Amino acid sequence: MSDSYIAHIESGLKTPSLDITMALAEAFGFTAPQQRAFLEALDNSRVERSMRRIRMRGRAIRSALETMDQAGPGALRLIDLEKADEPVLIPSRGHALQSIAFSPDDALVAAVDERGQATVWDRRTLDPLATIPVARGSISCLAFTGDSTAIIAVDENGSIRVFDARTGRAGLQVDGPGRLPTALAASPEAAVLAVGDETGQLTAFSIEDGSVLWQTNRDEGPVMCSVFSPDGAVLVSAGEDGVLRAWDAGAGEEMEAAQHGGPITALAFSPDGMLVASGGAGGEVLLWNAVNLERLRTLSGIGSGVAQLAFFADGVTLAAVTNAGSVVLWDTRTGSERRRVEAEIGAEGPLAFARGGRWLGVFDEEHNAEPDEFSPQQIVKDLAADRDLLEAYQALKKALANPAMRDAVLQSLRAFAQASPD
Repeated sequence: MSDSYIAHIESGLKTPSLDITMALAEAFGFTAPQQRAFLEALDNSRVERSMRRIRMRGRAIRSALETMDQAGPGALRLIDLEKADEPVLIPSRGHALQSIAFSPDDALVAAVDERGQATVWDRRTLDPLATIPVARGSISCLAFTGDSTAIIAVDENGSIRVFDARTGRAGLQVDGPGRLPTALAASPEAAVLAVGDETGQLTAFSIEDGSVLWQTNRDEGPVMCSVFSPDGAVLVSAGEDGVLRAWDAGAGEEMEAAQHGGPITALAFSPDGMLVASGGAGGEVLLWNAVNLERLRTLSGIGSGVAQLAFFADGVTLAAVTNAGSVVLWDTRTGSERRRVEAEIGAEGPLAFARGGRWLGVFDEEHNAEPDEFSPQQIVKDLAADRDLLEAYQALKKALANPAMRDAVLQSLRAFAQASPD
């Protein structure tokens, strides 16, 4: 035997045959009881090695089948409003998205689908960072904490679940009151979570322990939107009754109120905290002095209801997503329209602005990102270090490349993956 063969045996990369095993035992002067123990240990090693290979192939099969699911219709579409390039498409694996959120630092984007499963991606590389089963039922609202470290999901009963955005580890859990949440906002300092519901009630929770900090008792119809000031001191809420209300975020006391003139569907704070923008179901966009809610300007020309508002990082440009599927950008100093982007956005689907307004995320049920089903880079990147698993995956890829065998192979693999927990 060569030195390299012995080294492979010592490292566990090779298992010697029975003849070689007995030759080694005799060479080292094993007694008869020692030889029996040696053979028994060898048998256990062979069994473990075989099971390890089976587990590896099972993982490779499941990875390939999961990747194939990505080819279904539907994608998270990321639109760069500054460059107006072709949108970036992230496949939603054939499942409709219910809610979308960007992290405040603009590094992450998250979406939760109809199964109650959230996925967090690196916004720059589009690599998936975590897949999180946030709920069994429908998710009404999704947001990041102000420090971008965690995502917050609120289900249709008002139950709150907080998860680490990069690892998916579960954190705070608060059972809901059974009322449908309609608005969600997290304070910039990651301390307060404000939830508005269908009855018009607004509740502020501590993100640290889930305790209720304060609660309103109003009943003027659903709270449709809410937003914290950049310093976290003020919360502005609005809804179906058409009234903007500014709250002391710490004490829950109403500070100011103003009439918008119809149901309010969107709110945004300027980066310097001096302006508040409100958008209505009738298409009107108004600018307000954030200190006293004095009306400053009306921005016209939108033509349909407002779905979302966001200030750009320059503090001057305001973007509005319309129910007609376009994005309108204004200069808030003059009230003039700067640009209009025909983004073909569905009126009913979820959408979200990144902080700074540049990126817009929408669910597009028609588009298909069409990933390479059988050679996904992510699987190779994650598993290339494991030689046995990579070989199993490459064998699977080769089999699936034969059109005549493809259907039969896939049917067998699905049956195997469902039947084998390993």
